[in-house]
Amino acid sequence: MMKRKRVIRFALLALVLGAGLAAEAQCPDIYYEDASLRYSLTRRGWDTLVTCENPMIMLLCTPYVTCSEFDHYVVESIPYAPPDTTFCSHAGGGGLLPVNQDDYYDANVMSLPFTFSFFGRSYNSAVVGPNGNVSFNTSMTGQSMPYQVYSYAPIPSSATQSTATVKNNIFGLWEDIDPRYFSNTGVANAGIHKAIYTIPAAHNGPECRMLCVSYNGVPKYGHSSAAEAPTHYSTSQIVCYEGTNIIEVHIKRHSAACGTDQNQCVVGIINPTGDTAYCAPGRNPLNNTDITTPEAWRFTPVGRTIRNIRWFLGDTPDDDMEIMATISNHGPNDTIYKGGVEVDDFGVSQYMGLWVSPTVPTTYTAQLRYTSATGVPYVVNYPFRVGVDFNHNVAVTVDTVVCKNIADTISIDISSSDLTYPTHNRWTCDNPYLRFNFNYDSTRVVIPPNQPYLFFGPRAGDRDAVSRFSLNTTFNNGCQDSARVVIRHVNRIDDTTFGSICDGEAYYFCGQEYTMVGTYHHDTNTVEGCPYTKHLRLETHSRNSGIDYQKDCHPLTWIDGNTYYESNSTATVTIPNQWGCDSVITLSFTYDNSLEAIINANPLHATLDNLTIMLKDVSTGSDARRWYLPDGGTDTAVTIYYNFPTDQDSISFMLEAFSPYGCRDTAYLTIPLLKEAVWFPNAFTPNREENNHFNAIGIGIETMEMEIFDRRGIMVNKITDPEGFWDGTDFNGRELPQGNYVWRARYTTVINPNNPISQKGSVLLIR
Repeated sequence: MMKRKRVIRFALLALVLGAGLAAEAQCPDIYYEDASLRYSLTRRGWDTLVTCENPMIMLLCTPYVTCSEFDHYVVESIPYAPPDTTFCSHAGGGGLLPVNQDDYYDANVMSLPFTFSFFGRSYNSAVVGPNGNVSFNTSMTGQSMPYQVYSYAPIPSSATQSTATVKNNIFGLWEDIDPRYFSNTGVANAGIHKAIYTIPAAHNGPECRMLCVSYNGVPKYGHSSAAEAPTHYSTSQIVCYEGTNIIEVHIKRHSAACGTDQNQCVVGIINPTGDTAYCAPGRNPLNNTDITTPEAWRFTPVGRTIRNIRWFLGDTPDDDMEIMATISNHGPNDTIYKGGVEVDDFGVSQYMGLWVSPTVPTTYTAQLRYTSATGVPYVVNYPFRVGVDFNHNVAVTVDTVVCKNIADTISIDISSSDLTYPTHNRWTCDNPYLRFNFNYDSTRVVIPPNQPYLFFGPRAGDRDAVSRFSLNTTFNNGCQDSARVVIRHVNRIDDTTFGSICDGEAYYFCGQEYTMVGTYHHDTNTVEGCPYTKHLRLETHSRNSGIDYQKDCHPLTWIDGNTYYESNSTATVTIPNQWGCDSVITLSFTYDNSLEAIINANPLHATLDNLTIMLKDVSTGSDARRWYLPDGGTDTAVTIYYNFPTDQDSISFMLEAFSPYGCRDTAYLTIPLLKEAVWFPNAFTPNREENNHFNAIGIGIETMEMEIFDRRGIMVNKITDPEGFWDGTDFNGRELPQGNYVWRARYTTVINPNNPISQKGSVLLIR
């Protein structure tokens, strides 16, 4: 029977998912999304495997590259993770830049460690500005830089088109800062620094570098004195990546207090003619607002992409070992030619697939050839190991004789490894009179004793009866196997005697004298041929002395009739034990009144998104307790869980602990309520089982209105209910393409029901 085929995709994380990747992810590479992390495969060096259930699988790869020809950018919010975490590293020959004049560009041209493409033009040098900017217009060295952000923002504007010092710029955090007095901020290694990092080659590809220009603890103009600078300064970093020409801006802090720029700043990029700009949402300009929570933004080139993907058999690309792959087209703009060029005019990552069905572990290699916008060629090879698991085996180990009154077991040995194990077993028997116990996932069948229809029923005149068992097993790799065994049922008699004596006495069994504890046997055979064994299970009981341990917080009246008011370990009494043997009992009495009630709580405060409080009784010297709860209820469990009422700021608990001997103690605990914010995810996958819709996440949301826009600014859907969500379709229910979308929300919470909150962001739709 033909097995069903399962497609296993090993796909690149899409370009817009770069927000969650490390810095080296900005270099050209190949990624596999579903490569197995199972130890049973990774220790063999396998990425996946074929089985009986899935003898043929599809490998799908996607290259990570940006555009080789571009003229515009996509702007997205990313996690704050600056490559130069110190903001003052001098890696790769970098150093502290001599930008120490207010509002004047560096007098020196900064040579770039690599050719960088900006708005489709290639540059080998740039000049660092004094107000949080880097310009590719090197003629501005030593020239003045405008500080009146309000005169040019928002960008682009007629002012930016007519001013050479503002064009062709990366604005990491354009504001009026004063680099002359950076030492007054008290920030370690304050100043304007340059660093160059080399990222190791990935998958046999060329190395990739990045340029970091950091503005570390530079004070605001007019607040640069030793008294004001420590609280009025900014720290930010501009990063340019080789190979992909991606730009990132990481902002650690920003102080808005500066009247000369009217408390404004801009985060974005502007082209050489000053008529096109891309800015971080809400940062063009940012008006009179401090940035106290670190943030980061990425500017990714978008345009025409040209790349070539080939598949090879083995781990070394060889033209003689090239495989003609089955092409899998995704999206309306694909044009893919095997062995040729893959072109996508919109820079969207495409897929190339390869069906494989190896019979032994085999390596396949995907090769990416790509030329960046600066003309640098990249060749990246990714070997992929496909393992094979067709193992299956079932063997029978069984005693073929079953005697009367004895349960027996048919055991099946099934080969199992960290790759292959049985998932389903089915037992059958051809004897309609036989009663046996099993379940569908068991490797054993148990034949219970006392089956009269076998030994004294319809076949009473027979010496034995025969039953045939079959087991069909299915393994997790889809393979199947079966086994069969014949069981002969024969009469069997069992006789067991239980004896009991005190130390020093003797017990007589089958003509023998026994004085020690143990099991003794006398073997014979029945006329039916079954082994017949008499058993003696003899117990001996000690006359030795014992200790009666007592612990109480009250005086003890013991079995000797005396009352003890303090600890005692000398009183004794002689009494017969339960077996009639005399024993000397010594009293060990501990007078203990050390009971203390103690409460352990986790967490020690509640939040709107975690209202459940775990309380545990960790009292000393107790064995029972009673909880008195804020709602008037009680409980006696060791650990209890209580849901915090959101209409109260704090709640109190009381624990009453009891000792085993009647003592009691109490403890009290008050839990406060801490209120938290609403969170919006940055990605979702509508066509998968999990994370298949986008909505606000939080507790206490009263009203919610959210609008969704595509990259052209067109509204594609809207949410008007706190419980509403977006499933990746437009107003007409049609599925929207994969990509980055911008959302704008306005909502109220139970904390401030009359104070609406506005928030913007972006979300990645993945298909």
